[in-house]
Amino acid sequence: MEISYIAGFFDGEGCIHITKSQSSGGYNLRVSISQRKKEPLIEIQKIFGGKIYGNGKRAYAWEAGRKEIAYSFLIAVLPFLFLKKKQAQVGLMFLEYKHTWHTGERELCRKILKILKE
Repeated sequence: MEISYIAGFFDGEGCIHITKSQSSGGYNLRVSISQRKKEPLIEIQKIFGGKIYGNGKRAYAWEAGRKEIAYSFLIAVLPFLFLKKKQAQVGLMFLEYKHTWHTGERELCRKILKILKE
């Protein structure tokens, strides 16, 4: 499976979220792709790692899970993205600077990502 194909697939079916934990107040980035068929997600998992969730009744989802997987995935697909290019850039910025930024900067990344999705 070509990276350019995966990028197109992600552009259409993928999602980038920055969530804030209610319990700890920490921020995390999540990269995922949802799909009714499991086979394309298995191929993506073979290349990048991550986990596949779902029971097959409605849809499956591949999730990058760890920071390293999300980072390598976003770096690989970034040159080929069209719809989610700016979202991926914000996600990469968040991952690169997460531990040196203050809470306000992390929250700003979360808000920018939300605006880009509208």
